[in-house]
Amino acid sequence: MQIKELDDAVVERLRVAANDEGMSLSAFLRRELTVLAEDMQLKDRLGDPVPALVGVRLREIVDALREERDRQ
Repeated sequence: MQIKELDDAVVERLRVAANDEGMSLSAFLRRELTVLAEDMQLKDRLGDPVPALVGVRLREIVDALREERDRQ
């Protein structure tokens, strides 16, 4: 996959975010695109998000549910 004409400032922000998480840029983008695709699939299945969940990623919800389950 190639993305042409991406603003240099955007690329730099992505590099910094990847570095902050100790990841290569490729690994970071792969993870973020996977999450984006999961979110899109969820929206396709459920329709528009519930207002309280706007900005909450599917992975965050799943992680929270697993954490709560593991406490019990």
